[in-house]
Amino acid sequence: MASFVAAVKEAHPDFQRPDGDYTSWYIRDAASGDYLSGFDSWNQVEGALIADLLAGPLCWLGIVDTAKEGAVCRLTGAGARFLDLVAGDTVESPTPPIVVLPDFYVEVPPPASLYTRFQLERFADPLPPESGPLRDRAKPEPFRYRLGAGSLTRALSRGIQVEQVLAFLQQAGEHPVPANVAGQLRLWAGRFGQIELEEVALLRVKSERVLKELSVLPETRHLLAKILSPTSALIRKRDLARLRKELRGLGYLLPEEPGSDSAGPG
Repeated sequence: MASFVAAVKEAHPDFQRPDGDYTSWYIRDAASGDYLSGFDSWNQVEGALIADLLAGPLCWLGIVDTAKEGAVCRLTGAGARFLDLVAGDTVESPTPPIVVLPDFYVEVPPPASLYTRFQLERFADPLPPESGPLRDRAKPEPFRYRLGAGSLTRALSRGIQVEQVLAFLQQAGEHPVPANVAGQLRLWAGRFGQIELEEVALLRVKSERVLKELSVLPETRHLLAKILSPTSALIRKRDLARLRKELRGLGYLLPEEPGSDSAGPG
């Protein structure tokens, strides 16, 4: 990685700034707060960007492989064909099946299909890689995901059905989805939307006449979420500030809120 960055600096240092202007960009080091200006800061700006692209997006897309925690990288066969450095069509390797485990973990063996990973992330939470230089091992570690109530809720909220989730897991895997996993996903899906929580405030009045008035006045009637009794009602939290304003406009003087700063008459 270091030698490649050095080669770019030698052969094409201005790849980011064709005009060669290294003084007009205002870039600051996040750790020290120092401004990185001038060609002397090339390694900290352009060099850091190159290393990040190689170890990040280009690695994720399969253009390069990295090892030693990103210190070493090499161009893959697919990457060479993608960059037109070798002749021939790209031959896609067969995608190994995913593994759905009874403990709700999903393993995606490499080389992982980006399509499979994209679909999984719609209803499962990706897990960080285990510590250590995984890419140095003889057998690369699989990508891991976790199925949970939160991740399934995210999918259901976007209109994805639980049977679609199970169908994908079955299609992408070699073995049937464990019965306990399928059953729990269906149980969570069955309970989705059965309960709604909303933050509300309680409006209390001393006279039934006041609440009757507020329930018919055009300024306030739409702000009363639910009448609980002749002297109490629920107010949605998002409507609370608007209701206070309307009540003041109607001449109802409210006690000061605890902790609020009130200014005297000006």
